[in-house]
Amino acid sequence: MVTRFNLLRCLLVLTIATAASSAWAGGGPENVLLLVNSNSLNSKTVANHYVALRDIPATNVVYVDWRGGLEGCQGEYFAELILKPAINAIGERGLSAQIDYVVYSCDFPWRVSLESLFPDEKFGPPTRAWASCTGATYLWHYVRDKNPAMMLPVVNWYVSPGGRDNYLQCEQLDKVESRGFRATTLWTPDGGKTSDPSKGQ
Repeated sequence: MVTRFNLLRCLLVLTIATAASSAWAGGGPENVLLLVNSNSLNSKTVANHYVALRDIPATNVVYVDWRGGLEGCQGEYFAELILKPAINAIGERGLSAQIDYVVYSCDFPWRVSLESLFPDEKFGPPTRAWASCTGATYLWHYVRDKNPAMMLPVVNWYVSPGGRDNYLQCEQLDKVESRGFRATTLWTPDGGKTSDPSKGQ
């Protein structure tokens, strides 16, 4: 039985959800590339809701033929079967100047084993040859080039100055400056901005 309280609560949730769907923090739907597992009904369902709520253009949705595991995968499979189709789609669709965020629907592996990418490297404590799916996507140049430097704690040049103490132990997160992100902005090793590709990434 629907009570007045339950009805008001449902209306409140819908109002909040509608308001949240139009709130943007530095990026819009044109800046998002959404990856969807074409072999997963769950992935397509979640993606359809996300597209509707965020007004993601159809050109910014990439269907990936992923048939592997949903917890972990080898780096070579991630690079070839997930990352490469995404990067190729950005270039082929003329989206290079606008994509700032690559987001995943569900039913993709969340952990990537990098040992197969760097077979000659020896990884010992505290370094482990693992990356998250999103972390490996952010460092896609390293994955593409099979560069083991992606395992170094100082690989993320987006970290702002003053946050260097957090590389090995996250003890001063409150001291790290929050900054907006654009994929076209290059960052130097000390966390500064540059327009020179030879000095930044």
